[in-house]
Amino acid sequence: ELDLVQVKGKHKPIAIYEPLAEAQGVSEEEHQELEVHGAALREYRAQHWDQAETLFKQMQQQYGEKQLYQIYLDRLAYFRKNPPGADWDGVFVFTVK
Repeated sequence: ELDLVQVKGKHKPIAIYEPLAEAQGVSEEEHQELEVHGAALREYRAQHWDQAETLFKQMQQQYGEKQLYQIYLDRLAYFRKNPPGADWDGVFVFTVK
């Protein structure tokens, strides 16, 4: 899973996934990245900003070619200044198409 988003004009969030390979074709390194990514998403959605930042920075350093981790780090910086509220469901809402 890459993200959980709600696009402008829609009321229900959708999960975005990146297909990697058939299950038996996923490398050990990819499995490790997926585990850390999943942990980072859980921390992010729980608003544990420091823990999420640590994990996303770790992945950015290891997989710098993937812009996804910088996107999350940018969001964390935004949410620290503009907290989403206790009832936030982890969905990132896009306000422009």
